[in-house]
Amino acid sequence: MSKKIFISLLILLIWQCSFLNNAFSESLGAPILKVRDFNGKIFEIDEHKNKAVLVLFWAQWCGYCRKEMIELDEIYKIYKDKGLVIIALSIDRKENEEKVVNFANKLSYPSAFYSDAKTNFLNRKNTVPQIQIVDKKRSIIYSLTGYVEKKEIIKAIDKALF
Repeated sequence: MSKKIFISLLILLIWQCSFLNNAFSESLGAPILKVRDFNGKIFEIDEHKNKAVLVLFWAQWCGYCRKEMIELDEIYKIYKDKGLVIIALSIDRKENEEKVVNFANKLSYPSAFYSDAKTNFLNRKNTVPQIQIVDKKRSIIYSLTGYVEKKEIIKAIDKALF
């Protein structure tokens, strides 16, 4: 196969993938999230217009999750007045509710069970920790899986806010 044909096919393939990705993103629409947090308050993403929303999937048994949650608490205290909202969704089983709630309630931002949420945020493989960030325009702009350094999270938040 000649180089010109190969390059043309590659460009066509990239264009089609880009088109399909945009079509898929548009079909999902704006992020949906409504859940009662551990303190009994309703968290609804639609109530946080013009703010960046960070959704964290976590588990009580995950050491990296607990470490990242503490770092997110530090970040939240700095960025909440700049328009950052955080909600942590535990993938734990309800039988571990006491441990989950005890840890989560030490933090400044709300937490809830993912299984209780009405949402289109996906964590198909129950991978934790996982962060998804929604910008002010209501688009999911980041999905960070595994433990992420604090400075990387701050860079993503800055892009979502400004």
